[in-house]
Amino acid sequence: MWEFKSGCFKASLKSRTPIVPVVLIDTYKALDISYLGYVKTQVHFLEPIPYEEYREMKTGEIALLVRRRIQEKLDEVLL
Repeated sequence: MWEFKSGCFKASLKSRTPIVPVVLIDTYKALDISYLGYVKTQVHFLEPIPYEEYREMKTGEIALLVRRRIQEKLDEVLL
């Protein structure tokens, strides 16, 4: 998983809305035109992160929080 750009969380801070992390597994296979066959993808919507939990954080810290939660779910599903 690549690092997140912290700027994408500025809209959440300004709008004071929850952040819903989403985990996509094997979706790249469905987009690969050279792959011919059945593709089973997974989409996991994680527990929303309420504004109250991240309101004192900087965008870089929020990016790390969201990335950590997504990585935990990936480890749970793939290991």
